[in-house]
Amino acid sequence: MPTLAELPAPPPGRSGWPWTVEAPPAPATLPDGSPWPRITIVTPSFNQAPFLEETIRSLLLQGYPDLEYIVMDGGSTDDSAAIIERYAPWLAHWTSQRDRGQSNAINLGFARATGGWLGWLNSDDCYAPGALRALVEGATRAGATWAGGAVIRFQDGVRAAPVRLQPRIEAFAPEMLRRVLAFDQPGCLWTRDLWAAAGPLDEGLTYTFDWDFFIRMAPLARPAAIPATAACYRLHGAHKSGSGGGRRRAELLAIYERHLDGDDRAAFERVRPWLGALWWLKRMRHSRGRFGLYHGWRGLSSALERAVVRRSPALHPAAAFMLELSNDPGAAPYDTQRGAVCDGTVSGALAAFGPAEGEPWTSR
Repeated sequence: MPTLAELPAPPPGRSGWPWTVEAPPAPATLPDGSPWPRITIVTPSFNQAPFLEETIRSLLLQGYPDLEYIVMDGGSTDDSAAIIERYAPWLAHWTSQRDRGQSNAINLGFARATGGWLGWLNSDDCYAPGALRALVEGATRAGATWAGGAVIRFQDGVRAAPVRLQPRIEAFAPEMLRRVLAFDQPGCLWTRDLWAAAGPLDEGLTYTFDWDFFIRMAPLARPAAIPATAACYRLHGAHKSGSGGGRRRAELLAIYERHLDGDDRAAFERVRPWLGALWWLKRMRHSRGRFGLYHGWRGLSSALERAVVRRSPALHPAAAFMLELSNDPGAAPYDTQRGAVCDGTVSGALAAFGPAEGEPWTSR
């Protein structure tokens, strides 16, 4: 892997990770003396030039000894191809041509992969320093085939306090995953054998193909929740998951149709015909609940929820949360930590939490 000095100079005014900071190189071997496994990371991208270079550098400066990095650009019309070409000497493969969307780009990238561990990193997200080392070391200690670390969510360019989401092991359990995706995909790696058994991604899905894949993979995997920050998840105006609207909701329903069973399925099938009314009442409560009308809208919502959502078998709180019927996921299978107010950059988001114990890096 390249050193900081070998990479192109950062743009003017950029500093911190991954512009002027690199992760320390990993030791020669894993702690048990075995060689580091090869990791293949695929980055799908389309017209993400404002963020793409930062994503690429967060991979190349990991200090990980056996990294295969593939960038699949969908024929961007911005400066993406020029950015990728500057880093081409350190890429195993890259292309910039039209594809059939994000999931197709990832599938095409993994078709070229030779690594024993796989993951993808979207072109508006970044790995934290030492993330790959931390995930592989944690998976090796646990004998795991799927590793998930913490992810920091931050608002791009906005002075705000980021949130760090650390999954617990129960977040990866099949019964929980069928109800809610309670971790962020950028924090995950899994073995090549799992991909062969559970992949490829469903290219008919736009917003939920990661959730669908993880549900299929969960019964086959030995997961490990790694207590280290693995990635930074950027929220911005063009952020896909946050702007999907009705189409994203339709895909959430399709995932439940595919995968729920038992009481969860019975509850979902009872609730589904009423979702439009429940969402409408929620909007009315928030947009027109002034001048004493809030309690009226709230009363109508509560009556319908008692009759439909909470009637036995009740819709699980995690599913109600996923369907935007509740702000309370119940006994959430993750821990959250709010950091200090930062400047809305990747480096600032990391610094908002400071170096966590056990993480093989320091922000400077």
